Amino acid sequence: MSNLSSSASRSLRRSRLQSLAFDLTKRCPALGGNPGDCPLFGVRQLTPARRRRWLEGLTDEDLRYLSLYHQLCYQELGAGRAG
Repeated sequence: MSNLSSSASRSLRRSRLQSLAFDLTKRCPALGGNPGDCPLFGVRQLTPARRRRWLEGLTDEDLRYLSLYHQLCYQELGAGRAG
């Protein structure tokens, strides 16, 4: 039962990471649009179905990286606007 619970937890975590990453493929959360220096620049030009397939091929580590990258970028841009 513990293995099943652990597997379900990992599956739920991955589903959440993919959902967050899919939202990030729509547009820049800080600036809107699709900045050329973003790691998702090329992906944002794909259709929604192709973006989902691309995300499905990523590892959990890749998905976490995309989330963290965008969190830090958002903080940096916000700090730049305030100062």
